[in-house]
Amino acid sequence: MNGASWLEGCLRTLTSGTQRPAAILVTDDGSDDESAEVCERHGATFLRSPTSGGSGFAATVNRGLRAVPDGVRWVMLLNNDTEVGPDFVSAIFDAASRHPEAMILAPLVLSLRDRETLDSAGLLLYPDGVARPRWHGERVDQLTLVEEPVLLASGAALVARSDAFERFGELDESFGSYLEDVDWCLRAARRGALAVFVPSAVVYHYFSGTIGARSAEKARLVERNRVAIAARHLPVRLIVGSAISTPRRWLVLAKGQHGSGDAGARRAAIVGLASGLARLPRELKVRRRLIRDGYSMSQGWRARLSRHSCGPDAFRSFGGE
Repeated sequence: MNGASWLEGCLRTLTSGTQRPAAILVTDDGSDDESAEVCERHGATFLRSPTSGGSGFAATVNRGLRAVPDGVRWVMLLNNDTEVGPDFVSAIFDAASRHPEAMILAPLVLSLRDRETLDSAGLLLYPDGVARPRWHGERVDQLTLVEEPVLLASGAALVARSDAFERFGELDESFGSYLEDVDWCLRAARRGALAVFVPSAVVYHYFSGTIGARSAEKARLVERNRVAIAARHLPVRLIVGSAISTPRRWLVLAKGQHGSGDAGARRAAIVGLASGLARLPRELKVRRRLIRDGYSMSQGWRARLSRHSCGPDAFRSFGGE
């Protein structure tokens, strides 16, 4: 919402690369700025929000997915606070050719602040249901990056086969914003979908550029929605263990954060947790339905979660700072 200044850079880089996407859809969430004019200038289709207020990331993305033209095989989800490298589109299609079995591709996402540090290389899952970008805050020139399977791709820059949304459903709009991408990727993974990290496809992202990395609203939504992730997708032992793992994560975050907004964010996190726990009976019903519909909770699933997990130290670097 009201991200015209971000959108300008995103569309400029998408339309000036070595290969342009077949179609560019910008799904708006109630903006009253110049977003529509920016889209017109770059030849993108602007899908105006049906309501004046924000409906959340998941609902906004779903409106865009329903408008994807017939015959499009790959869909790229990009936040408005992103820019893409000049060879991004061609790198995605090259990777798709190398991995015909893959249904999800996770680009290399670098920080738009300096273009040298990692924003994400796929995501890892913390034991209480919160996701953390792999190697977030690390310098890209200090890492050896190879194409490899990942469990999760960040919704800030996620590429998926269009039929994946038919097989695994749309983003769950009950999440509103935050972790809806994690829920969707976990659903896909539980049905055996392969996600591959593609370091040659480069995206630059200003971490939480639209809402702010340390906003109280983000803290509230993350803590509320991570309860849903845990209830739906995690083994019982991890759900019970979150009574320990969540305070450990909060402690690491508190030690690494400074500034006037932190106290408000911490209060909002507690409110979000309470809200998530109030929704727990509903989420446990979703868990049972997913298992009934063939979404695996086998020993192999638990082992896969373990291979792609992280500990509380992963939260020491925050927001690319």
